[in-house]
Parts: sequence; C-alpha cells; structure tokens
Amino acid sequence: MGAEFPSQIKQTILKRAFKTAAECCDAICNLFFYLPCGGEASFRNKCVKFASLKEGDCILDLCCGTGNLAAAIAKQGITVKLLGVDISESAIETARAKSWSIPVTFLITSAGDLPFESSQFDKCFISFGLHHMSRNERRKTLAEVHRTLVTKGNLYVIDYNLPGKGLRRFAAVALTKLDNKGEAFIMLKSGKLIREIEEAGFEIAERALTYHGIIQLLQAVKKQAAK
Repeated sequence: MGAEFPSQIKQTILKRAFKTAAECCDAICNLFFYLPCGGEASFRNKCVKFASLKEGDCILDLCCGTGNLAAAIAKQGITVKLLGVDISESAIETARAKSWSIPVTFLITSAGDLPFESSQFDKCFISFGLHHMSRNERRKTLAEVHRTLVTKGNLYVIDYNLPGKGLRRFAAVALTKLDNKGEAFIMLKSGKLIREIEEAGFEIAERALTYHGIIQLLQAVKKQAAK
C-alpha cells in the first residue's frame, strides 16, 4: 500500500498537468493562431456554416481535441446527434469538463479503429487532425470515415493549405514545420491530401480557402457503391 500511494499521487499530478497544458494550449492558439480570423469562435462558426447542417444529422467530430468545434456545432440551435472522438485522454477530459451544458458525447478512441457500426453518420468533421498522422495512419482514418458514413454522407476536412508564393506561403511553411515534428509540412509539401481523400472513396464537392489562403475547407462526398 505504501508504495502504491505515492504512485497514485504521481499519476494524479501528471493527469492534472496534462489537462492544464491542454487548456493553456487552447488559450494560446485562440490568442495567436486564430487572431487573423477574428478569433477561434469566429473561425469555428465559419467551418460549421460551410457544412450546412440539417435537423436530425448524426455527426462525428473526429480528432476533436478539447471540443471547440463540437461546441460550435452544438450551439447552432438545431437538433443533431453529436459525438466527439480523440485519442488523447487529457483532451477528452477537458472537452467533457467545459462542455457539460452541450448535448455532445465525447469518447477516447483511435481514429483508425472506430468502435461504430458501418453507415452510421451523416457528416464527419476532421479539423487539423490529418496532418498529425503518417500516410498510413491517414489511410486507415479515411477508410474508417468512409465505412462509418452513410452513402453520399459528407466528410469535412479543415487543414493547412500551401499558397503559391509570397509571404502567405512562407507563413504556411513556418506553421507546418513547427507543427508535430514536421509531419504537417510533409503532407502539405507533397500535395497529396485531396488525392488521399479521393482514393479513400470520396469525391471532392467543394473547396474553400480562408486565413489568407493558409487554411483550406474541403467537402468530400462518399461515393455510392458500384452495383
């Protein structure tokens, strides 16, 4: 018992430290990263409006982090079934803590191995999640999204874009090189994101640029299975 007690205290301290770090990260991102977009709330609302949600939609917020996009969806004033999923326990704990008044369920699970039945969701959002993954992880994730979306269901991807030239291109390169040990830059430089989405069985229906062209909003539709 004596040896276990300090270990439990250590685990509790680490848990709280990770939770505090996640909350601090949220605050820093909101202050600096989203400032040119009018703040994170304004940016998230723009992403939600891009999706044209409908009453009764069953929505998956994949790689939901601390739940800010899920909160923006839930605050639209329409009745939807909403699930937020992330592999980070500390992020999900933060999401649950700050979303107690919002009708959303948060789960800890891997994006590449979702515990849901096939053809369950009408819409899926992946906001700044794919660039954290390796090529193989993205392939698994997109395959799982395809499996769990209904036919002609919509996948909405919010992620980095690489402008053609000038200061905006420099800013995009700088941001992605700082993000997740350069994996974001590798994905961006290769220009394969749209092709990977298409290879997973989707058709790109719409693409919009924001944040001075550094961020792209993609709408992809699950293709109907060949008869």
